[in-house]
Amino acid sequence: MAKTKRSKSLRIAIFNDGADTIALLSTWLGSHGHHPLSAQLRDMRQADAEAGRFIERNNADLVLFDVGLPYVSNWDFGEVLQMLPGATGVPFVFTTANKVELEKLVGRTNAYELTGTPPNLDGLLALIYAAVGHAPSPPARRRA
Repeated sequence: MAKTKRSKSLRIAIFNDGADTIALLSTWLGSHGHHPLSAQLRDMRQADAEAGRFIERNNADLVLFDVGLPYVSNWDFGEVLQMLPGATGVPFVFTTANKVELEKLVGRTNAYELTGTPPNLDGLLALIYAAVGHAPSPPARRRA
């Protein structure tokens, strides 16, 4: 059986307030060969520059940023973070637990509604790959 080429291992900075969600995403991304780098949003909100340094210091390939409650201030923080030194040029994927409520407050977004189910996480992985401009390797075929 021929070996298939594996997609590039990504360093993914996870910004989220939920410890359980951080653990789920870290485990799941790690199981796909990626390197999760987690930060609690509540620790970064008061120090925008620290969040930018976190991304730069960890050489993140992508930021997975959760827009939780309060939606407006978290959305605004995510938008500011994208412009900070250390984060410019790094792709962002925004997630939220309630896209309908988020969009009532901030307007139409590209946020992905994260539910944590396996199909939902597969959809998130597809968005991550699209954001960094590469696709995963196809699964190896089994011989009959």
